Amino acid sequence: MSFFNELEILFTGMTLPVVLALVLGYIFLVVELYKTGVKIFGVVGCVLVLLGAFLRIRSGDGNPFAQIFTLLFIEAVAVFVAFMILIMTVKKGWLYHEPGVEREDKQIEEEHGRILQQGGIGVALTDIMPSGKANIGGIVADVVTDGFYIKRGEGIRVVKHENGVIGVERAE
Repeated sequence: MSFFNELEILFTGMTLPVVLALVLGYIFLVVELYKTGVKIFGVVGCVLVLLGAFLRIRSGDGNPFAQIFTLLFIEAVAVFVAFMILIMTVKKGWLYHEPGVEREDKQIEEEHGRILQQGGIGVALTDIMPSGKANIGGIVADVVTDGFYIKRGEGIRVVKHENGVIGVERAE
């Protein structure tokens, strides 16, 4: 029997449970590609694909080895295509672009900007001579003075915040 006859027998003899197992298995494998680390999707996907192949060959028509090989080959090609799509979308930045995280980062950055702007009040965490660390509105930041010495624990005020440099002076 030729390969194409086996292929015809394979697809004409498929039942609904076989199709569901194969399609759901493929979907779970693709989900595992896109959200790695979970592993349950990959395991369930492999089990479903093997279950679909087993259910298909149980019907007894055609060569079971050719059908298993063909089914697994088709699934492997489909997963490879999904993997190539994943690679192409990562290069363009479409994946792993989580809007919620980006929005949180922007909100945090804006809040830090407001706290660290000129006039913000804080406490020196280290001796600042002329650089050190300070807690300004709950944010620990590297700060500098214009050459003045500020002891640890003294109050400080932000006098400038330019290009990532936070200039402070002793708070009065």
